[in-house]
Amino acid sequence: MPGTGTTCSKDTAFDYAYDAGGRVVETRDGILNSRIPYGDAEPDRTSTVTYTDPLGHATQ
Repeated sequence: MPGTGTTCSKDTAFDYAYDAGGRVVETRDGILNSRIPYGDAEPDRTSTVTYTDPLGHATQ
């Protein structure tokens, strides 16, 4: 997964990982890391996205 990153004014670094389609699939800052897996595309080109927060709670 290729990635990019940025640093905020408080010197906290944020990294973002992308899938082959250019969608963010993971965020990392060393403390609050998140995963964002995407479901398979439906015939209407939509898909289900599940966001998992740093505490492990998943939301669709």
